[in-house]
Amino acid sequence: TEACEEYRPVAHRATLMYFLIAEFATCDVMYQTSLGQFNQLYELAIDNADKAAMPAKRIANIIEHMTYSIYLYIQRGLFERHKLTF
Repeated sequence: TEACEEYRPVAHRATLMYFLIAEFATCDVMYQTSLGQFNQLYELAIDNADKAAMPAKRIANIIEHMTYSIYLYIQRGLFERHKLTF
């Protein structure tokens, strides 16, 4: 539907982030992230992103909040020597 298509950029960003994070496990096996764990972060980001009346603004808010919150979550578990890589 049209409403689903509007939110496709959110799904695209989430997909990109998940596979980048999953690929990071090649640096060290400690960095394995399950899809279930990522889905929880994704849903939490959607729930906590600022609300907006216009769908375009809401989508931008979700993408911004999701990117930052997932970055903070993953970054805090990295070894110091890998933080610059991430």
